[in-house]
Amino acid sequence: MSRKALFASSNFWTSPSQVGTHSIARALLRMGWQVAFISDPLSPFHFFKKDRSLNLQRFEIYRHGGLSAHQGKLWAYLPMAAFVPWNYPLFRSPLVFKNWPQFTCPNLLRTVRRHGFGEVDLLYFDNSIQSFWLDKIKYKKSLFRIVDNYSAYKKYTSCNRVAEKKLAEGVDLVLYSAARLKSYSPEFQVKSARFFPNGVDFAHFNRPRSAPPLDYKEIPRPRVVYVGEMETRFDYDLVKAAARRLPAYSFILIGNNAGLRNFFQETTNVYLLGPKPYEELPVYLQCSDIGIIPYNLKKHKKLIDFVNPLKLHQYFAAGLPVVAARGSELENMRTSAHLYENEDQFVQALREIPRQKVVPEDLFKQVQGLDWQVRVEALLADLKLN
Repeated sequence: MSRKALFASSNFWTSPSQVGTHSIARALLRMGWQVAFISDPLSPFHFFKKDRSLNLQRFEIYRHGGLSAHQGKLWAYLPMAAFVPWNYPLFRSPLVFKNWPQFTCPNLLRTVRRHGFGEVDLLYFDNSIQSFWLDKIKYKKSLFRIVDNYSAYKKYTSCNRVAEKKLAEGVDLVLYSAARLKSYSPEFQVKSARFFPNGVDFAHFNRPRSAPPLDYKEIPRPRVVYVGEMETRFDYDLVKAAARRLPAYSFILIGNNAGLRNFFQETTNVYLLGPKPYEELPVYLQCSDIGIIPYNLKKHKKLIDFVNPLKLHQYFAAGLPVVAARGSELENMRTSAHLYENEDQFVQALREIPRQKVVPEDLFKQVQGLDWQVRVEALLADLKLN
């Protein structure tokens, strides 16, 4: 009989932003596990946001009662509630944070049990909004993976802190993706904690090279690419300034960037390609020349210092040299990434890389030992779930 896992994740399964939680779930699926991937909830208030494209995608998952994939072993679901935790008056109250699952339609707890996940082998969290699962289903082992300095985000509230404490002290194992996150919550009395940095689906991003995607047909080289979220940490001004100073370079932004079209309207060498399926990302990276991680050091240093960037490993696995913001964690990783602290250093690194003889095999070596599958199998062995 297959083992079962319930993932309580801030991201939805088909999100353009595929994070470590997705990769860990995929590793379990490859091992024959059954996985319920439960995303943070939607509410009617989400549709008042200016950019509704992602929420419409999320709504489709809810409307169809979830989605099934991987020969039926995966059930991904996203609940709808009358109100959900949010850092706004009324919505940030402990009453809302504690009781939102009771106002889901259909009822979230009954829906999960009906799909066969009322009892699981592994209960996994990557955020605090769904901390209630600790008390609502049966499980053999539980873990909470901390991947960010959550307290530095605007959406963070005192209720999140209380729930994080409950999770950190209630689960069997706390994983932290960056070394500095070990001290993220010194007052938490955890049972066990472990450094578990981001890995990479190496075979996925290192697949045999194919013809460039059609989107690239009219985009000249050198191509500078970014893949991922373009919200809180992303430095729009830096990319715009670099594009103006390097008019012969093409800056390609892949992700949910519809709101940036007006900002880059007059910058003709910035290409907003929108989100791409995870399955297609390798060819976009392999047909580029430089990968960038342009985080805003001036405004968000407290966030960036705690980041072990997943996309760094993906860039390397695809054979791309990297230019990245100099965060403390990335600096301590001692990779071959070119680290910058200001606009001049960012532009200079982009100028120098095409002149250098970059050997892709040297980049591959830096991440070959970080394959998610190997690391997840070792984690399960330690949890005695193998």
